[in-house]
Amino acid sequence: MNENEPSFKDSLAVYRVQSYYTKLLWNYMIKKQGETKTCKHFIKLVTATFRAQSVALRFRQFLSSQVTTLDAIDEIAPLMQTILHIS
Repeated sequence: MNENEPSFKDSLAVYRVQSYYTKLLWNYMIKKQGETKTCKHFIKLVTATFRAQSVALRFRQFLSSQVTTLDAIDEIAPLMQTILHIS
């Protein structure tokens, strides 16, 4: 768990919901495309998700370093500070 990420009060409930919708998508794709194509698509989906998380992390780190370097944190709206996990 990253200290910069918001925490959920009930992580088990989040896990259950994620599992439910992942299984639902998996079963739908198997029915429509077959197992081989479904596996390929899921690999691409997971890869894209990891890439997006990596880019988001690098962006937050870059933004944080720029904001602290320029002392511009007070100029950023509070809502944007919350969204970008900077304070």
